[in-house]
Amino acid sequence: MKSSHLIVLLFVFLAGVVALTFHLFKNETSEIGHLSHTLQQTLQVKQYDILLSENALKAASFKTVHFDDMVHTVKSLSALRKSLAQALIEISESTTPPLKSQIDTINEEVEKRVSLIEQLKAKVALARNSSNFLLRTLRDHSQTYGLEASALALRALNELQGYQIFPTEERFEKTAGILKLLKQQSVKGGKENNLGNALRHMEVSFEGTQKIAEILKELQKPDSQDAINKLIKTLQDIQTTRQHLTEGYLFLLSGIAIATFIALSFVFARWVQAREKIHKTSQLFQDAVESMSEGFAFFGPDERLVFWNSNFEDLYSTLEGGLETGMSLLDFEDIQKDTGYLVLREPQTDGSSIDLTRDGRWMLSSNTAMKQGGYALVRVDLTEQKKAQEQLHLAATVFQTASEAMMVTDREDHIEMVNPAFSDITGYSEAEVIGKTPHILSSGRHDEHYYHKMFEELKRHGTWQGEIWNRRKSGEVFPEWLSITTIYDDEGIAQKRISLFTDITSRKKSEERIHYQANYDSLTDLPNRNLFKERLTQSINAAKRNKDTVALLFLDLDNFKHINDTLGHLMGDELLRHVADRLRSLFSASDTIARLSGDEFIVIINEANDMSALEQVLDQILECLQLPYLLNGNTTYTSVSVGATLYPRDGTTVDSLLQNADAAMFKAKDQGRNTYCFFTPEMNSRAKERHEMEVALHGALDKGHFVLHYQPIIDLASQTIKSTESLVRWNDPERGLVPPIKFIPIAEDTGLIVPMGEWILRQACHDAAQWNIEKGLDIGVSVNLSSRQFKRSDIFGLVRETLQETKLPVEQLTLEITESLLVDDDSGVLKTLRQIRDLGVKLSIDDFGTGYSSLSYLKRFPITILKIDQSFINGVLHGGEDAALTEAILSMARSLGLKVVAEGVESQGQNDFLFDRDCDYIQGFHYSRPVPVADLMHAIENKKLKAKTKKRS
Repeated sequence: MKSSHLIVLLFVFLAGVVALTFHLFKNETSEIGHLSHTLQQTLQVKQYDILLSENALKAASFKTVHFDDMVHTVKSLSALRKSLAQALIEISESTTPPLKSQIDTINEEVEKRVSLIEQLKAKVALARNSSNFLLRTLRDHSQTYGLEASALALRALNELQGYQIFPTEERFEKTAGILKLLKQQSVKGGKENNLGNALRHMEVSFEGTQKIAEILKELQKPDSQDAINKLIKTLQDIQTTRQHLTEGYLFLLSGIAIATFIALSFVFARWVQAREKIHKTSQLFQDAVESMSEGFAFFGPDERLVFWNSNFEDLYSTLEGGLETGMSLLDFEDIQKDTGYLVLREPQTDGSSIDLTRDGRWMLSSNTAMKQGGYALVRVDLTEQKKAQEQLHLAATVFQTASEAMMVTDREDHIEMVNPAFSDITGYSEAEVIGKTPHILSSGRHDEHYYHKMFEELKRHGTWQGEIWNRRKSGEVFPEWLSITTIYDDEGIAQKRISLFTDITSRKKSEERIHYQANYDSLTDLPNRNLFKERLTQSINAAKRNKDTVALLFLDLDNFKHINDTLGHLMGDELLRHVADRLRSLFSASDTIARLSGDEFIVIINEANDMSALEQVLDQILECLQLPYLLNGNTTYTSVSVGATLYPRDGTTVDSLLQNADAAMFKAKDQGRNTYCFFTPEMNSRAKERHEMEVALHGALDKGHFVLHYQPIIDLASQTIKSTESLVRWNDPERGLVPPIKFIPIAEDTGLIVPMGEWILRQACHDAAQWNIEKGLDIGVSVNLSSRQFKRSDIFGLVRETLQETKLPVEQLTLEITESLLVDDDSGVLKTLRQIRDLGVKLSIDDFGTGYSSLSYLKRFPITILKIDQSFINGVLHGGEDAALTEAILSMARSLGLKVVAEGVESQGQNDFLFDRDCDYIQGFHYSRPVPVADLMHAIENKKLKAKTKKRS
C-alpha cells in the first residue's frame, strides 16, 4: 500500500475520532446549558414565589390600593411554570423523570397558592368596599341613628378600621364586643333601620378580615419553597456530574489534536520534496504562455509558483510583496485576503470566480488542476464589462426597492412599467395597470384646467412636480407628492415619461397635529392663547365692519389651588376638563371658548348687542360651574369669578380688552367670588395697586418690614400655654400692617415665599429660644411650611442649621405642613420628613379634614399632631356632621397615638365640647388673638395667660 494511502487512512481515522468525541462533547455542553437555563428559571420561580408572599402581606394589611403587582407576579409565575415544562423537552430522557416529578410538585404548590391569592384579593376588596360604604353611610345617616347609636357606630367603625390594619387578638375581642352592642341598638323598637344595614356591612367586613388572616396563614407555609429548593438541589447535582464528563471529553480532544499535528508534519515533509519536481516541470511552459492575452500562472505539482506571464504580473502589480517564484498557491490566496488585495469573491457554477481587487479591477479567476499535477491559473480583466453590468443592476435594484412609487409611460402615455412601491401605495398590481393610462388613478378632485396646466409645463420644461390627490384601488383618496420627468431621443422627441410619487398622508397628518399643538390646549382641547388672540382679532374686525358688540369674558376658578394641592394635580387636571365640557354646553359654535393658562378660561361672544341676554348667559355660567364635580370617586365643589368687558365700549384692541377683562375678574374675586363684574375704568387702579404691592414686597424682606405675631396653643387639661403658632405680618411704611391674605398669594406666585419662609423659621426659633432659655418658659413654637418652600429648598438642612444657631431645644419646634405634600406620595418628601422627625422636631398637619384626608398617609408618614380646621369647630355646637366628624377625628387620633389641636375656638361652649371629648390642645380667639412677642410675654407676666416654667437643675 502506498504511503499516500496510509496518510489518507490515518486522517480519515483521526477525523472520525474527532467527530465522535466532538459530538459527545457538544451534547454534554448543550445538556449543561439546558440544565443551567432550567436552574435559572427555577431560581426565578423561587423569587416570584417570595414576591407573591410579600404582595399577599401588603394586600392583607391594606397597604395597596390595587392588585396590579400581585396580578403581574401571578402572570410571571404562570409563564415560568410553562417554561419549566418546556425545558424538560430539551433535557435528555435519562434526566427528565426525577425533574418532571419535582416540577409537577412545584406546579401543584404554585396552583394552590394562586388559588389562595385569588381568594385573598376577593376578601380584601370586599373588606375595603365595606369600609368605604360604611364611612359614606355613617356620614349620610348619622343624624338618624340617635346620639348613643351614632357614637357607638363611630366607635365600631374606628375599631374595625384599626383591626383591619393591626389584626391583634385584643382588637378582635374589642371589635366583636362593640359590634354586639351595636346590634342591640339596631333592633331597638322592634325593627331594623339604616343602622342595621350599616351593621351588616360591618359584620361582613369583620368576617372578611378574619378570613384574610386565615388565608395569609395558609400562604405563609413553606411547602412551595421546600419543593423549589429540592428541585434546585437536584439540578445542581446533575449539572456537576455532566461537567465532569465534559472535562473528560475535552482531555480526549487535546490528545487527538496532538496526533493530528504529528500527521500534518509528515504531510508537510512530503510536500517539500514534491516542490522541487514541480519547479523543473514548470519551465517547459513559460515560453508558450508568455504570448497569451490573458494573465497566466502555473503552480507545479507541489503547488508552488513556477512561472507567470507579463499580463498576470500586471494584474497583480499592486499586490504587497509581489509575485515570487516558489510562492505556494495557498500563500498566494492568503496574501490576497490578508493584505486586503482581494476585496470580494463571487464563486461561479463552473468552479471559477469573479474577484474584485483593491485597485477596483474585476477579474475572472480560474484555477484548473493539471493531469500531470499542479494548477494553471488564468485571469481575465473584466473591469469594463463589470461596470456596465453593475450600472444595469443598480438601476434595476433602485427601481425594485425604492420606497417611492415609479411609473414609466410611453409617448402615448400608456403605462409600460411600475415598481413594487407603486403597487404598495395604489393597491394595483403591475398586470392591472400595464397598457392603461395614469387616468386610472384619478381622484376626481382636480378639474380639467388643473391637468391642462400640468401638461403645458411638461411640454415647455419636460418636468413637473407638485401635490396631487389620487385614488387607490380600494377607492380611498390620498395625497401624494408627484414628480414627472420626460425622456427625449437624440432628435429631441419625447419618448417616455418617468413618474415618481410618495404617499404624504402621514406628513399631512403631522402638519395637522403641529397646527393643533400650536393652537389648542392639549388638556381640554380648547383653543389656546395663540388661537384665542387670532379669533378675537377676527371678531373685532367683523364687529367693526358690521358695527356689532363683542363681549369678552375672563373666567378664573375659585379655590382651584386648594383643590389642586389637596386632591393632587391629576384630579386638578380632571376638574379642568369637566369645566371645559360644561362651558362647551353653554355656547354655540360661533363663540370661542379658550384656556389661557392654569385655571383661567376666556370666552368670546360675537354679536353681543343685548345686555340682558349677556347677563343671563353670565348667570348660567355661575349656576353651571358651581354644581358638584365627581372626580375619581371624590365629590368636590368650585365656583368661578367672571370679568366681562365689551368692544368697542371698553377697548378696541386685543390687549386692552384682555387687560380690562382680567381687571374685572379680580373685582369679582374681591366681591366674594362666585359672581361676575363688568369692567369699569376704576378697576385699572386695582391692577396697578397689585403691581405696586408686588414691587414693594420684593424689597420688604431686605428692609426688615416683616414681623411675627404669635397665637397661644393651650393645653386643655392644664389650661397652660403648650406652644404658639408664628404668623407673619407685613408692616409696610405706606400701607401699615398688611394682613397675610393680601400678600401671601403674591409671595406664592412670585416665589418670594421661599426666602420669606426661611426668615420666618429663623426669627420664630430665635424668639422661642429667648423665652425658653432667658425667661425659663416651657413654651414651644409652631412654624408653617408652604408646599413650594418645602420642594424648592433644603428644609432638613435649614431646620438643623437654625436649631444649631438659635440653641432652641428641638422638642420645642413644630413644623406645620399641608396635606398636599402627603397626597403626592413623593419618596423624597417622606425621606425629608423622617430626617426632620429623627432630629426630634414635631410634625403637624394643618387644616386636617378639609383636604384629601387619608389613614394611609397618617400611618406611613411620621406625623405627630393633627390640627382640626376651624370650619368644623364653628359648627360643633349645632350637632350634625361637624360634631360627628370632629369626634371621629379625635377618636381616630387617639387610636393612632396622635395629638390634636382644635383651631378657631371662639366660645366657652366650643371649649367645653372639646374638653368633654378629651381634645389635647386648643387655639383661638377664646384665649388670645395673634399678638407681637412683647405682648405675649406681657400677658404671661401679668397672669392673663398661664405658662409652665422649666425646672431648674
